[in-house]
Amino acid sequence: MEFPLEGSSSDLITQAWLAFFASGPQTITSPKLRPNATPPLFAGKWKGMSDHSSDSTVTETSHPAREEAKSDSEESTMAQESPKNSAAEIPVTSNGELEDTHEHGFNREEFGYNADTQKLLAKNGETLLGAINFFTASVNTLVNKTIEDTLMTVKQYESARIEYDAYRTDLEELNLGPRDANTLPKIEQSQHLFQAHKEKYDKMRNDVSIKLKFLEENKVKVLHNQLVLFHNAIAAYFAGNQKQLEQTLKQFHIKLKTPGVDAPSWLEEQ
Repeated sequence: MEFPLEGSSSDLITQAWLAFFASGPQTITSPKLRPNATPPLFAGKWKGMSDHSSDSTVTETSHPAREEAKSDSEESTMAQESPKNSAAEIPVTSNGELEDTHEHGFNREEFGYNADTQKLLAKNGETLLGAINFFTASVNTLVNKTIEDTLMTVKQYESARIEYDAYRTDLEELNLGPRDANTLPKIEQSQHLFQAHKEKYDKMRNDVSIKLKFLEENKVKVLHNQLVLFHNAIAAYFAGNQKQLEQTLKQFHIKLKTPGVDAPSWLEEQ
């Protein structure tokens, strides 16, 4: 009795066993096996090994050793991948650093030039600031000291004029009245006070005249000089002419202010 055998090796083995039990003492005709098919002689052994029903030649250390070897293989793979990846990063980083170094090498001269330019700008800025501070100090002196002093003198002159007018009016009234023993002492006293206040008034008027003239002269002089200083300093700074900027400060006898020390203004030096 023959059974057609088709399928995989496992199917062939199963079919062979079914044929064996079904035929009893009959002989099974050897089937034509496909290439790489398991021979019937080893079919039972192969099935037993696949089902773990038969004993296999495995020592107590073979399975752990296989697992350990597998683990070592995985770790070795990871161990070689890690430095490989790290090594792959080196050319990228090195190339980047090389490009930066190469670029910095070309730009080194420009960096040095820029640094020198910044230092020069800072120095010229300090010089310009010194000129502006001198200009501001001179104008402040003109406004807050010279003009203020002149205005105070004018106020004193106005007060002296009012007093002079009052004593002058009193004297004129007494002179218009009768002259007797009672009025003559009053007239003499009024004449004395009038003369004192007239001298004070004349002095204050003279002081005001001098100070107004002085103020007018210095106002024009100071403002003219300071505006020339301001113009020349600004022009030299923005033109980048350090020599002209320093020459401007020397022309006006300006010394750069030391931190914490107030330099005298132009009017205070006169």
